[in-house]
Amino acid sequence: MTWVTDANLAGGRLAFSGVLPYGNLEVGGNVVVPVAPFKVEQSDELTALGDAALSAVLGWKHRDGDKFRAWSTYSTLFVPIGDYEVGRLANMGKNRWALDLGGAYTMANFKGGREFSAVLGFTLNGENDDTNYDSGHEMHLELAGKQYLPNHFSMGIVGYWNEQLTADEGGPAILGDFKGRVFGIGPEVVLSVHPKQDAPGDARPALVPRVRRQESRRR
Repeated sequence: MTWVTDANLAGGRLAFSGVLPYGNLEVGGNVVVPVAPFKVEQSDELTALGDAALSAVLGWKHRDGDKFRAWSTYSTLFVPIGDYEVGRLANMGKNRWALDLGGAYTMANFKGGREFSAVLGFTLNGENDDTNYDSGHEMHLELAGKQYLPNHFSMGIVGYWNEQLTADEGGPAILGDFKGRVFGIGPEVVLSVHPKQDAPGDARPALVPRVRRQESRRR
């Protein structure tokens, strides 16, 4: 749910959003030792609510002829109300608070139908009180470049980078600091169901950044 207010702060429009996810999670895995008749299999499944995400966004936009620009700052608070149980493989909640702070930028050309968007954020993760495990803080960068085509199609390239800045605390660091890192890049093809008539794109990454990305690890 998103609410775009009429409030104007420093020339920008203030908006609020909230997400309460509900879904199904299936987890499975096995360990096999080739030199011995040893095999362990485990699996779990859960359908439940996840952690709530509450966001505030302050966004600006500017148009000069065919050139369009939009930029914003945002904050997202992740509230640990999702289904969680210590020792269970499948958990919809993380049982810890988190705060994501960042900014976003979109530039587009109306005549050429091109768009480039970027989101840079920093996530401050809290401690899991049930396990006394403190997850490290993270940086994430999302990039997208696309070309708009006839019949409401678009295609382009999207990329993602997540880097853990501080090590986790609360577990034995036998092999050194435990940090996560994720890189990803690939093509994207989009069909706009409700296309806008006056812009090549909706500038969504700059005005309402994505609520959450895929984490590099699970704790």
